[in-house]
Amino acid sequence: MFYFILVFGLVWVFGMLYVIIMGLRSKSWPLTTGKIVSSEVRKQVSRARGNRPNPASYQPYVLYEYSVGGNRMQSEQLAFGGRMQVSEKRAQKIIENYPAGKNIPVYYNPQKHTQSVLIAGNVIGVYIMLAFGFVFIALGVAGIALKW
Repeated sequence: MFYFILVFGLVWVFGMLYVIIMGLRSKSWPLTTGKIVSSEVRKQVSRARGNRPNPASYQPYVLYEYSVGGNRMQSEQLAFGGRMQVSEKRAQKIIENYPAGKNIPVYYNPQKHTQSVLIAGNVIGVYIMLAFGFVFIALGVAGIALKW
């Protein structure tokens, strides 16, 4: 069991390190001009456990299009680190920056033009998720050490 926790933590950390590296690289990616196709706040509700209702989280959803080398692409990735799950107020504030029809700068990967972000770098959540991976590693190592 503890070996599984350790391996899970290692895989998690390496996955998050990849995301962090890509986020850092995105700061030096070339820019092109894109256009917001649509933006909205999406409500995410997870299943309740027992009799307690789970609180809803909100996701700023932005669909944008851009062109590189004459090829037109669409993306909904705001930043590296997965989809943001935030309060409704925060999600609303984020999408206010991206109204439909607005021209925006788009950072795109020069090796893979279909990969793009509107916010270069990393969001704080990426580092929090990395910390969770280290917690799993510590639990796995501690569990293995206590068994010996």
